[in-house]
Amino acid sequence: MVELLEIIGKLTARVDALEAENQRLQQENEALRSENERLKKRIDELERKSKKYVAPYSREEPKVDPQPPGRHAGQGRFVSKQRPTREQVTRVVDVKLQNRCACGGELRPFKTDFAFITALPAAPPQVTEYHLEVGRCEVCGRDVRASHPEVAADQRGASAHRLSAEVYCLAHSLHYDLGIPVRKVPEVLRLTTGLSVSQSALTRDALRVTRAGHVLQQGYQQLRDDVQQQPSVHQDDTGWRVHGQSAWLQVFKTPQSVVYQIRTRHTHAQLQELVPATYQGTLCCDRFSTYDHGSLADVKQQKCLHHVIGSCKQALNVQLQQAGRGRAYPRKLLVDFQAALGLHQRFHLGYCTLSEYQRLGRELTAQIETRLDQSCRSKENLRLQKGLVKHHQRGNLLRFLADPLIEPTNNAAERALRPAVIARKVSQCSKTTAGSEAFAIFKSLTQTARLRGLDPFQILLDHRINQNTR
Repeated sequence: MVELLEIIGKLTARVDALEAENQRLQQENEALRSENERLKKRIDELERKSKKYVAPYSREEPKVDPQPPGRHAGQGRFVSKQRPTREQVTRVVDVKLQNRCACGGELRPFKTDFAFITALPAAPPQVTEYHLEVGRCEVCGRDVRASHPEVAADQRGASAHRLSAEVYCLAHSLHYDLGIPVRKVPEVLRLTTGLSVSQSALTRDALRVTRAGHVLQQGYQQLRDDVQQQPSVHQDDTGWRVHGQSAWLQVFKTPQSVVYQIRTRHTHAQLQELVPATYQGTLCCDRFSTYDHGSLADVKQQKCLHHVIGSCKQALNVQLQQAGRGRAYPRKLLVDFQAALGLHQRFHLGYCTLSEYQRLGRELTAQIETRLDQSCRSKENLRLQKGLVKHHQRGNLLRFLADPLIEPTNNAAERALRPAVIARKVSQCSKTTAGSEAFAIFKSLTQTARLRGLDPFQILLDHRINQNTR
C-alpha cells in the first residue's frame, strides 16, 4: 500500500510538472504566434513599399462600410447655396411657356420660376494705360516725369508693363495657401482670368515682398512677437530641405495665430526664438529632448499624452513577447492615462463640472504617482518609468488635470504642420534660404487668417496696399 501511494504521489507530481510545462509552452506559442503575425505584416509592408506602383499610404484592407463624403445628418450646420442678389444678375433670359400641354390641353401661365447659372467672367483682363507727361527743367536740364500712386517710379522701358497687386496676391494665395504648385499657377490664371504671367515673375515677386523692411515681413514679425503673449503655444517640427541640405520646419500654434519658421538646426536655441525662458504660458509639446534643456526649466510644459500612451503601448508589446508578469505594469499605466484623457474630454463635452473634474484629477494623479513609485525589474518597464518620472517631477506630465484649459495633447501643432507637409511633397521644399523665408512668411499669414476666420487673399492684398500707401 505504501509503495502504491508513493507511485501515485510521483505520478501526481509528474502530472503537475507536465501541466506547468504545457502552460509555459502555450504562452511561448502564443508569443511566437504574435511575433510571427507582426513579422508577416512587416514583410508585407516592406514588399509593398518596394513596388513603385503602390501608393505610399494605401490601406492594407479597405473599410467594409466607409462613410460617404460630405456632411452627415446631424453633424455641423447645413448651409444651402445662396441665391444671387438682384445686383449680381448681369443677364436676364425670359423663357416663354409653350402653347399646349403634352396631353393637348391649353396652358394658362400663373407664376414664374427662377433659375440661376453663374459662369466665369467673359470680359478680358482689364489693362490700364497711363500717359505720363515728361518735362525738362529749364534750370538744371533734368527730365522729370509725372507721378501716379499706382505707377512705380522705376516702371519704364522694358518694365513698363507690370501686373497689379491683386494678380500677385491671387497667385501667392493659390500657391502658398491652397497648395497649387507654382509651376501650375500661371496656367490656372490663364484658364480662369485670361492673364499671361510667367513662373519666374511670381517667384521674384514673392522674394521681393518678403524681404526685410516690407510690410509682409513686418506682419510676420508681429505674429512672432504675439506668440510670447499667448496663454499657451503648441510646438512641433518636421524635416525640410534648403538647397538640398537638411533643415527643420517648426510650427508654433497659439489660439490666435500660426507661425512657421525654417532653420538648419534643431536645438533649444531655435525654440527660444519664439518661446524664451521667460515665457509665462504653457508649452504643449512632445517628449523630444530639446524641450528638457536646462534653459527651459522655468517654462511650464504639458507633454503630449498621446505620445505617453504610445510609449506605454510599446512597452506592453515588448512584454507580451516575453515570459513573466512585467506586462501588468505598462497595461495599468495605459489604462490610467487613457482615463485621464477621457476625463478631459468629458469635461469639455459638459458631462462633469469643474469641481468634479479637479477631484477626479487628483485621484488619478495620486494613482499614477503610486504606479511611478513601484519597483520594476524589466528593463523596458524601467526605461518607461524613468522617462515618465522625469517629466512628472517637473510637473509636465499631468498639468492638465489641475487646469482643464490646458490641452493634454499636441494635436493642434500636428494639424498645423499638415499643410506644410503637403506642400513639402508637392514643391520638394526650398531651393534657397530666401525661398524658405518666403514660404514661412506666406504660410504663417495665410494660416493665421484662416484660423481667425478671415480671407487669406484679402489679408495679403491689404498688406500690399498698406505697403504702397506708405
